[in-house]
Amino acid sequence: MARYLSATMEGTGGTIKESVEDFLVEEIPLYLPCGEGEHLYVEVEKTGLTTFDLIQKMASALNVRSRDVGYAGLKDARATTRQRLSFQGVSPEDIKTLDLPGIRILSWEYHRNKLRLGHLAGNRFTIRIRAVKQGARDLAEDILHVLKTVGVPNRFGQQRYGSLGNSHLIGSALLRQDYAEACRQVIGDPQEISNERWREAAERYRAADLQGTLSALPARFRDERAMLNLLLKGKSHREAALSLPRNRLRLYLSAYQSHLFDRLVEMRLDTLD
Repeated sequence: MARYLSATMEGTGGTIKESVEDFLVEEIPLYLPCGEGEHLYVEVEKTGLTTFDLIQKMASALNVRSRDVGYAGLKDARATTRQRLSFQGVSPEDIKTLDLPGIRILSWEYHRNKLRLGHLAGNRFTIRIRAVKQGARDLAEDILHVLKTVGVPNRFGQQRYGSLGNSHLIGSALLRQDYAEACRQVIGDPQEISNERWREAAERYRAADLQGTLSALPARFRDERAMLNLLLKGKSHREAALSLPRNRLRLYLSAYQSHLFDRLVEMRLDTLD
């Protein structure tokens, strides 16, 4: 359980993210598209989708490869978020015809280069907190005064570590070149999985039943199924693990970096100033 700098102060109470409209994230671009070039920058609003879901749906609709789609950062799934994607070889006419659930096209403009991870100045958050206690505004202002004076221990938090909270463990295994452990963590720990079929697949994998794992794993786990098929064909754990999409492998390594950063924040919390 993470410690908080304001732990000794009374909190506001309340709940967040009761609905996707309660959590709005707007990407602040590092630069604006110049109006010319071969890359079409498309600003979109998505609801209830991860950034990877967004990319996959738009790439499929536009008949382009997902890996060729540029993006500057990842955004929450349980939220309403606005961000830019870049597409090469796509015209505004193609964009205008899109009608995808949970996705709204806001604007588009050409630019000379592909959008890359980190090409953003930051994110702007609008967060609605419901059912707060009486006097919550004054309490919030007191806490914000402390944070403004002392500093904000800005951990990455649970979101960075994936639905099972183990993305950093996969990144660590990849960095150590322990590819068998990386594959094991990708399939997941049965004790952390609530979905019955997924949990059964994880149990079968830990029992070295690769065919049973593949049979039990839900169809939506395309990357994991491709990894298992390579293992069934006699490929090494290294080949299987590194067959995962590049952006996913980068995300695992980034999660391990985040884990190290969060550990340092925790170590420095008592002397933060």
